[in-house]
Amino acid sequence: MLVNSTNLPLRILMVSTEYPPMQGGVGRYTYNLTKELRKIGFDVHVACNHLGSGDFSGLSPANTENSDVLLKIVDKIKPDLVHIQYEHGLYGLKLDPINPTRTSTNIDSFYKFCKIPIVTTFHSAYTFKQWLNLIVATIDLPKRNIVSRYSNNFIRHWKRFINYYSEARKLFSLPENGRIALALGFMTATKGWDILKKMNIPKGWTIVINSSINHYSTEEDFSLDIIKKDNIVNLQSDFLNEEGLSLLFSSADAVIIPYKVSSGSGVMFDALAHGLPFVATDLEFFKEFSAQGLGITVRRNPNEFSKALAMLDRDYAVYVKEVDSFKKKISWLNVGRQHAQLYYRIAEEKKLSIRVGLE
Repeated sequence: MLVNSTNLPLRILMVSTEYPPMQGGVGRYTYNLTKELRKIGFDVHVACNHLGSGDFSGLSPANTENSDVLLKIVDKIKPDLVHIQYEHGLYGLKLDPINPTRTSTNIDSFYKFCKIPIVTTFHSAYTFKQWLNLIVATIDLPKRNIVSRYSNNFIRHWKRFINYYSEARKLFSLPENGRIALALGFMTATKGWDILKKMNIPKGWTIVINSSINHYSTEEDFSLDIIKKDNIVNLQSDFLNEEGLSLLFSSADAVIIPYKVSSGSGVMFDALAHGLPFVATDLEFFKEFSAQGLGITVRRNPNEFSKALAMLDRDYAVYVKEVDSFKKKISWLNVGRQHAQLYYRIAEEKKLSIRVGLE
């Protein structure tokens, strides 16, 4: 039961540079959360990029006036709370290679001058070691002379992070027999898909790739053209809407996530919500969930991933049972309710501070 003694509906300003029909996992997350909060009864207004279908636009990674845009929206609609979906690159990250204390984004002053409560969800929060690994490895870069390659790396180092089962397979022209491991997301070298072509894919498995062009970085020269094997299918369907993506998940049996770095994974959560276990690199984030029996984590090399798929196949029913139990926790209904409780608690604290004259 939700507790709301504030006699509102609360008005929320949801902030995300990405928002459908724009591409990106942050945008999809924001869209689904907003939809659930509106069902609960919140008055939610969305500020986003001009390409998104939110209520207000003007935000952009390239816009140095993002803070002013948000302050004007706050002044106009007078929300009770602002919820920022924060991925630093989406708001314009400026790294100072000499003085790290000068590192900033284009919404820093909004945090400083906004007078109402702000909730922030971090969609990228890497450990320092993983942040360093965001640099594309030399092998992933176009062929250049050795000095150019290493100097380029150095510079970038300092400036860079079911029911539809059968029908779905027919729709995407996928094999109707055997198991499918799905790899999807923005086409970046950090996804680690380079090991797929080197895998000895177990009998009965097909790896299906669906990627989107990374519109946020034109620096990476990574192509899936190099991945050509009989048991690897590259859909080349680019970004899928909610229905299409759900249908694709419904056609699969697992997801394969050979990431080089991860601060989190919307792909993993989407997969779990659709009842799919995972095989992933043994990064701390994935290890947390593999420890709950939801998937398998291994060292990031072709042999280990091949063996992990075979292991998943042998104990598939066990993993699916754990995933089916876990996925109830990450339903949008539960996510929406958890956010609602947080919002109400903040509203109560705000009301109390006004009552005792703290403002």
